[in-house]
Amino acid sequence: MIINSSLKELEQILPQNFKKTHRSFIINIEHLEGLNIFNEKTYEASFPNEKYALVSKSCIDKLL
Repeated sequence: MIINSSLKELEQILPQNFKKTHRSFIINIEHLEGLNIFNEKTYEASFPNEKYALVSKSCIDKLL
């Protein structure tokens, strides 16, 4: 699906279970399976079917 909107605009219209976790990612926290350390400032969120997304250390509180 191609959308011509910013993540900020998209975040405002998506339901509450979608959270912006990185400058390039919005994730559905209902499908979150786990978090792993990626580097000192970033985590990697894992999802079903071996899908992954980045989570900034500053956004980790949104998921807990």
